[in-house]
Amino acid sequence: MAGSQVQCLESEEPYAKVTESNPEFYYCEGQRLALEVLLAKGKDAFKECLSQEKLRAFLSDGEQQELIEAATAEDSQAPSSGGAGKHNRGDQGSSLSYWPGQSDEPTPDLELGWPEEGAWKGITRAEVYTHPPGEGAPHIKEVVRRCLQQANKVIAIVMDVFTDPDILSDLYDAAVRRRVPVYIILSRRHLESFLVMAEKMCLNVRYTEKLRVRVIHGCTFQSRHQKQVTGSLKEKFILADGEVAITGSYSYDCPLETQETWIQGTKSIFCLLTAALPPILSKECYFCEITASTRCPSTKMICEDDEDCFNGQGAAMGVSLIRNKGCTRAIYCGKEQPISYMGVTYSLVTNCCKGDMCNAAQGLTAPSFLLQLLFTSMLLLGGLL
Repeated sequence: MAGSQVQCLESEEPYAKVTESNPEFYYCEGQRLALEVLLAKGKDAFKECLSQEKLRAFLSDGEQQELIEAATAEDSQAPSSGGAGKHNRGDQGSSLSYWPGQSDEPTPDLELGWPEEGAWKGITRAEVYTHPPGEGAPHIKEVVRRCLQQANKVIAIVMDVFTDPDILSDLYDAAVRRRVPVYIILSRRHLESFLVMAEKMCLNVRYTEKLRVRVIHGCTFQSRHQKQVTGSLKEKFILADGEVAITGSYSYDCPLETQETWIQGTKSIFCLLTAALPPILSKECYFCEITASTRCPSTKMICEDDEDCFNGQGAAMGVSLIRNKGCTRAIYCGKEQPISYMGVTYSLVTNCCKGDMCNAAQGLTAPSFLLQLLFTSMLLLGGLL
């Protein structure tokens, strides 16, 4: 007898029925029976069962259809004739007994290795990206690819749908050329699409030395009518070098895109989490607010570890240039982005440099230099006179 049942029998408190209005309500026996009817007899029988059990419709029409299509016979789970306590699972048998300290099949080891110093030390930065991207922000795919291309210790990906050839190419390049261990866990439901994509790219993911691909699926519901439904993988995240984690609703399928707009209408979001790193010397850069002046009055500022100094310059038709200075992340370096200043929209380009104070204050422009030379000459002439 389960511990919860024993506790219920020993309790002297009156039994409080949990209804659909209670926060702790998860499911009831009536819903389980209605689900079995749906898998065995279809939608009409399901509606009739809801009416008999006085249940509200807890499954939408789309969910009902999805469950019916996903339902399969339990032939692969039927007890084999080889003996009691075993059931057929391909060419291997596994015990139906539950052993808390020992599973039927050992968890696959990380045979490619894992960085020992890659322990998570806490989050120092959390950034949110959206698809489609906001004004001036990089696309989610660009952020992901930069993360994969910069990894040099380990890459681990868990993904439901993976059919993007560019991201797979980055992973293959990391495993083959940079010799970075790459682990990929996919949904069993979408494995075929992944293998077809790899075959079209002429990539042998099955026998790549530093690449491991495994598949998993969700929990399985088994009914009394020899029907079962198996769930699918929904997790989506990346771990890189034990220092960066990316998680959210974005899937690595390949949307159609044009130069100016995205044809795919799916909206998604993810977070880029950066772990705390050992303290290093702070980087200093010159900072200057956006100005239309030929000179950019600068003050010193301290940048983050992953930021570089930059000089920004913007242009627009019929007006003078604008300038600014400061710190920015590498993904924004060399990018052209629209920015509004004094009611005018400029095209601002950010040029980065390495090292402390490398975005030094600009020297005198040609006009100011000529004025200074003229002023000096006048002083000299005055002294001679």
